[in-house]
Amino acid sequence: MNPMASELDQLIERLEAQRRAGACCVLKQHELELLREKVFNANPAALYWIGRHHLDAEGDALGWEYIEKAAELGHAGALCAIGNRHFWLHEGRSGVPDVSLFYWRRAAELGDYEAMIMIAAFTASDASEQDRLLRSAAQAGYSRAFEILGDLHYSGNNRSRNYHVAYHYYCKAFESAAEPWLIAPKLAIMCFEGQGVEVSLTIGLSFLDTAIASRRDRLNEGEDDLRYAMADMYYAIGRAYLGGSVLGQSLRSALIKSGFWILRSAEIGSELARMYLEALIREVSEASIVAGLSRERCRTTLDADELSRVSAAVSSSSTDPIVKEVGDCLSRLLSIEAESGQGSMTPGLGEV
Repeated sequence: MNPMASELDQLIERLEAQRRAGACCVLKQHELELLREKVFNANPAALYWIGRHHLDAEGDALGWEYIEKAAELGHAGALCAIGNRHFWLHEGRSGVPDVSLFYWRRAAELGDYEAMIMIAAFTASDASEQDRLLRSAAQAGYSRAFEILGDLHYSGNNRSRNYHVAYHYYCKAFESAAEPWLIAPKLAIMCFEGQGVEVSLTIGLSFLDTAIASRRDRLNEGEDDLRYAMADMYYAIGRAYLGGSVLGQSLRSALIKSGFWILRSAEIGSELARMYLEALIREVSEASIVAGLSRERCRTTLDADELSRVSAAVSSSSTDPIVKEVGDCLSRLLSIEAESGQGSMTPGLGEV
């Protein structure tokens, strides 16, 4: 940060750094007052950051009035924000609304890297154009650009699938993000599956632990909050398996691995996980899956002690019939595998 810059310039420089890292805008009272002094002079940056504070810290729709005024004055971040707003309001429908493209392109022309990320992620059909936009944003420090590059290489969207490159970009995003707990489940899954890296439960779980530690340091949350945050990450991993976003999984593999991680989340106390088990139970209980599992060999590197412990503990101690039934189902799947003499299995490690 430039020591010769004014207090306002230093504040805006710090806020821009937080934006690049994907952090929410939460202003202290004296910072808010400093910005408000400049609003009367129609300072576009002051208008934009006061608007962001109203939206992020107070959940106040008044923030959009400030952001729209900043956009009228040509603030690139405000233009991008309006484009984003129209895009998320359009969610669930096909395509990208023309109004979003209009604001993103205006913002990108002014050098806004977040707008470049949105264009690359949602509109660019050519891999070289995507990479150009995203690498420019990544070099400017936007962690979201690293994450999207990881997503593109993981899925093979507009390019050959490359797990090694995806893992590299996810690690870059994890290191630079203000909220690494959003990226940690992706890295954990790649470690569990040996995608771009050697199979390792220990390293995968270490990403989750590191993310929780950063959350503790940044948000100063209590132990209960952190426990539920860990449950949310286990839940995200389970949803990824069942939702089909973890590549290379058979149906049985996805069901078992999803059940394992969602059970861990429910065991910690996630209400979302407990509700999601209702969908899981309809799939995991099918006799065809139970019968078919015994005919499939499982390539694994670790034993099933952890799965057995969680499944047995949940099914024996839970008073929730849905949680108990899923635990029983997974235990039955494990016992069939053990009786078949095909070795052990740890969900999330190797192919099933």
